[in-house]
Amino acid sequence: MQTQKLVPRAFLAGMMSCLTILIGACATQGEPIAIKVNMPQGEHATIIAHPQSVPDWLLDPSTLKFNYIVKGDVSDEQLAAVAEGERACRIYTSEVRPNRLVSVIADGVVYGAVGYVGGGVGSLAFAGAVFEQYAENMAAVGGISGGIGNGIVTLGGATYTFENCGKQLMEIFPKYGIHIMQKSPY
Repeated sequence: MQTQKLVPRAFLAGMMSCLTILIGACATQGEPIAIKVNMPQGEHATIIAHPQSVPDWLLDPSTLKFNYIVKGDVSDEQLAAVAEGERACRIYTSEVRPNRLVSVIADGVVYGAVGYVGGGVGSLAFAGAVFEQYAENMAAVGGISGGIGNGIVTLGGATYTFENCGKQLMEIFPKYGIHIMQKSPY
């Protein structure tokens, strides 16, 4: 009886966690701030950074912004190049990254299958243990934890894909003097 109650509760907890991920994915990065860099011989640069109060996996991909550095002050032409790069890289990121729900579910299915097999085989070590009960419980635990844990890592990787796109784009147009600053993919 205990196992019959555990699976629905675990499933419900997993679904609530997935729902939280999906609902929370509407956070945005803050307004840009300019960080001035003054070198010893009078040269200066400007870092443009967007404050972030939530993890990458909670960010709405349509609101991602580049963090970048330019020599001197930022010009209107550079701002226009950044805006166009962000637009193009948002499209690129949405095309090459899996859907948010698919990311979470796919990881959950893989971990659930592994948990089912591992839990079932592990139950053979105990006299009187029921293969199906152990396998189902381990599938639920593995599926939920794998889906949430690896799903979050996968979702956070979208920011890295976006920033990498921008870095590559600005490298092929060096005349604008924009250097994209990348964060960790995690």
